[in-house]
Amino acid sequence: MAHVVHCLRAGRADTETIEHGTIIEFARDTPDIGARDMLMITAPSGGSLNLKPVGKRAEGGTYVLLTVRPAWTFRGWLEHVDGGRWRFQLEARHLAILDRLKGAA
Repeated sequence: MAHVVHCLRAGRADTETIEHGTIIEFARDTPDIGARDMLMITAPSGGSLNLKPVGKRAEGGTYVLLTVRPAWTFRGWLEHVDGGRWRFQLEARHLAILDRLKGAA
């Protein structure tokens, strides 16, 4: 069965990469992001940042997958800050893995 997009949401980040704590600002007031929504997030350079909503968190917010490289996908969530602003949070175990990978580079 094909993935049906419920809503296309365009936003921007003030950084070239999405990291723990990155604020993403959507063009409109965005009180909710659903698992079937498609996010188009733009970096300052105009490049695309890849976050895919995958479900709702019981604690609030939306689970997302962050793809850093084709083989590296990490799970985190977006938490609503206000209006159209959301903060990306990375799960602790994935944050530790990314920190180790950055240290090895």
